Amino acid sequence: MKKLLKYTFITILVVLVLAVGFTFLPGNAYLRKAAWAGKASIEDAKIFENRAVKAGKPQALEKAQDYNQYQLNKEEEEIFTKYHSTAFLILEDGKIKFEKYWEGTDQDTRSNSFSVAKSIVSLLIGIAIEEGKIKGVEQKVADFLPQFQQGKNAALSIRDLLTMSAGLDWSEAYANPLATVAQAYFSENIKEVMDNVMVEDEPGKVNDYQSGATQYLGDILTKATGKKLSEYASEKLWIPLGADSDALWSLDHEGGTEKAFCCFNTSARNFARLGQLVLQKGKWNEKQLVPKEYISEAISPASYLTSKSLGGSVDYYGYQFWIMEHQGQRIPHMRGVKGQYVCILESQNAIVVRLGHERNEERIGVTPKDGIEYMDIAKRILKK
Repeated sequence: MKKLLKYTFITILVVLVLAVGFTFLPGNAYLRKAAWAGKASIEDAKIFENRAVKAGKPQALEKAQDYNQYQLNKEEEEIFTKYHSTAFLILEDGKIKFEKYWEGTDQDTRSNSFSVAKSIVSLLIGIAIEEGKIKGVEQKVADFLPQFQQGKNAALSIRDLLTMSAGLDWSEAYANPLATVAQAYFSENIKEVMDNVMVEDEPGKVNDYQSGATQYLGDILTKATGKKLSEYASEKLWIPLGADSDALWSLDHEGGTEKAFCCFNTSARNFARLGQLVLQKGKWNEKQLVPKEYISEAISPASYLTSKSLGGSVDYYGYQFWIMEHQGQRIPHMRGVKGQYVCILESQNAIVVRLGHERNEERIGVTPKDGIEYMDIAKRILKK
């Protein structure tokens, strides 16, 4: 028995030594930060370096006459607490109809949005096209990023990146610490990670969700505009929208590169402004910030693509915007991996924002079940 315990102890010790040594191998330094952080969190701005997306003069969001008159029933409250929600907010006709906060948060609390950031990058692409800094969605990525000038890479277009049909050599397996998405999220040199990501399959054919596509869109914006992603977002979106506070865009290291595919941190009210901008077809205070035609394309499904996850044509994704079907209504929305939603309900002239720590992994089509539940609640509140 003593001999068995001795060998067991030695085996465990060897495994631990090898595991620790593995994290110190070249290219695996990100694992140390991942191990320390535990897992991705809506509070990760605290562990990353950040660049401010500067706000200008705040424009207050008005409250509706029936502001917060709806009372969540027990079943509805349980849904929010089940997934550790932190915020739920509804704009109707541009005014706050309902908002509630949990877990010690309030209207000023910033939250990591995860992949909601992808939709923000898409809006910035539309603006850069309008300004002539990008010729259009058909322009080749190679015009901006020289590593895409050869072979299959040369065929890659901005549209392919926007519609998640880039065919990159990329793993989006969130539970795998060795997946490319984990490397990019925790890396202190995201350029080094991305330099190893190239086109593997013919682009423009199959929709396959890959965060690396958005990171390359961020690189294109930086090259095209000559500005940091946060600076361009501040100038073209955050200041014109009258955001009431600076947002934070997390970086790979101090003074480094924005994680374009994730990590835009702001409050529920400010996320609602972004949704309202889309609802208003890119117009804010009578000024067209994003081209109307681009918004229309962005929130329409790229139906010419085949879905890798479901088969058949794509009816759920546009230019970095998801589209859910709910009670016969098509609802474009921005979405993050922990159940972050910014939903555009055109028929109700409303925006729904939900922030929190978790989501339901069960899906109805490609939409997490909790997203459907939030829409059920939102529509009841809007009918009240």
